[in-house]
Amino acid sequence: MTYARFASSLPDAERAKVLALPKSKVLELAQADPEVLQQLFDDDDKFDDLADLSVRGLRLKIRELQAKNADLAVERETAQTELEMVQTRLRELQDGRVKTGGTVPPDVQDFRLESAALAKKAELAIDDLERQFREQFNRASDDEWNTPLARHLYGSVALVIHRAAALASQLEKSFGIEAVSGGHTSIDYLSPPEVLQCAREFKELTAEHEHEKTLRAWEREMDRPKGRGRPKTKPAK
Repeated sequence: MTYARFASSLPDAERAKVLALPKSKVLELAQADPEVLQQLFDDDDKFDDLADLSVRGLRLKIRELQAKNADLAVERETAQTELEMVQTRLRELQDGRVKTGGTVPPDVQDFRLESAALAKKAELAIDDLERQFREQFNRASDDEWNTPLARHLYGSVALVIHRAAALASQLEKSFGIEAVSGGHTSIDYLSPPEVLQCAREFKELTAEHEHEKTLRAWEREMDRPKGRGRPKTKPAK
């Protein structure tokens, strides 16, 4: 009944693809999220790869895609929240709650916007390091690779912390900790045009960061020994 109900619910083209698979695989697809099914149907390479998978392999593939979709949904929600916060800040500035002291000099604006963009890129990188930690160490605790991978991740994070701490120390020595950490004046805040530009750049940086991550994963996969089936298509921007 499940097999017939699932097959009959699909458009003709997709039904033809599904009926070419063994019944056991069709039953696994019937339990997948609609978004995952659509991803498989929209990508001929991905769907063709299903023929080479065992039923267990197909089940794991579906779970992997569903987990990735869940992560992307969280990332989109986070990015939307950040954008809304920036837009709220912009409205406050435009309403005159924060005075910027007049026109911002071009070199000051360039410095502030580039600092914000670089900090955002660092934040995105740290977010991905944390995601690697969660995904890897949710596996069995007796995995022989866990401790070496933990050392590798710790070394990467420690290096970032060391470099950031060194820069913070330079600023404290040059200007004094009180000057750089407190006592903000009106000209310390971004002007309305700067806030708007930050929102645009943050959105672009997030999209670029995700594309670069997907591209790196594709390139690593292409470097591995090739299995059966057509090679996967290079991710497009």
